[in-house]
Amino acid sequence: MAKSLHARPGRGTWLALALVGALAGGCAQAPMKQSGTHIGPEAAPAPGAIPAPVQVSPVLPKPRPTPKPETYSVVVNGVKVQELLFAVARDARLNIDIHPGISGVVTLNAIDQ
Repeated sequence: MAKSLHARPGRGTWLALALVGALAGGCAQAPMKQSGTHIGPEAAPAPGAIPAPVQVSPVLPKPRPTPKPETYSVVVNGVKVQELLFAVARDARLNIDIHPGISGVVTLNAIDQ
């Protein structure tokens, strides 16, 4: 008759496993304390009488159509950013000051924006 290849673990094996588990559990980090401003569940509303329903609601004015906002189409390739900002401000009839530290090159394709 052949011997079984699977042997039952002995008492020493269980003791070693328990010791390793206890040591590994000791390495865990302590949980962080929550701050006083931590978001938590909302407090339950105070019990009391239900307020009476509103009898008169405000009358809102009829909506008026608004004019379509002005849009622009800008298509540029490799243009200095100062030149682009100046041109957009000029076309929009705005008076702007451009900081001299602004530099770079812009490539943009904005249609009806």
